[in-house]
Amino acid sequence: MALRVLTSIVGIPIFLFAIIKGGLALLAVSGILIVVGATELDNLYRRLGHHGLFPLIAAGGLLLLVSAYISNGDGLLSWFTPDMALVSILFAILLRELWQKQKRPLQRAAAAGLGALYLGLFAYLVWLRHLGPVPVLTAVLCTWCTDTAAYLTGMRFGRTPMAPAISPAKTREGALGGLLGGLLAGVLIACGAGGDLRQGALLGLVAAFAAEVGDLVESAMKREAGVKDAGNFFPGHGGVLDRFDSLLFAGAAVYYLWLFLE
Repeated sequence: MALRVLTSIVGIPIFLFAIIKGGLALLAVSGILIVVGATELDNLYRRLGHHGLFPLIAAGGLLLLVSAYISNGDGLLSWFTPDMALVSILFAILLRELWQKQKRPLQRAAAAGLGALYLGLFAYLVWLRHLGPVPVLTAVLCTWCTDTAAYLTGMRFGRTPMAPAISPAKTREGALGGLLGGLLAGVLIACGAGGDLRQGALLGLVAAFAAEVGDLVESAMKREAGVKDAGNFFPGHGGVLDRFDSLLFAGAAVYYLWLFLE
């Protein structure tokens, strides 16, 4: 427990500083998380018989992150948009697998491409920060409140399994508590930022739903690989995938909903 608390005391301020500061600070922190997450995904894939995918996953995720960072400006590389990065990643992965004549090249290419896209969701934190500090804080805080509320509600009232084949410990009661926690967080953030409370409630609810979907997706990956935690980068908390699975999906959902509501 002490190690878990110490990790939170050190890690949370660093992450909050990065998302509030934005720019290179957020780019650097997100890049580190992508590289570490790629090692964790590579380990999961190795258990499923796919070896040596780390370079493709890491490079693909980083390329999406960097393209999100530079496409918002007006510099020499601003033409390199995320959709161009996506096409480049998929083309490079397919070319490498076919060129090396690996066994099951299409399966390996699909696994590497999916891994790169999954970690590339960190790019949405950069895009959210381009919109301002409030949007990215909305995604982060609503996700944290969702996870916390789901855990506490599930511990106290959890009776009905939600997805026993994926994560036996998760309950419908916990999921409902998480949705309410995210909704409440969205309202409080909107109130503090002087925004529309109805929009804040909607953002919080959508963020909470996306966060719970992201949590289930990562649980399914770990279940298939036969592991409890994806890694141990955060002592007492697990790996990058364990800590950021919910935020990856919530960030994307909040970004598109925010644009729609503007």
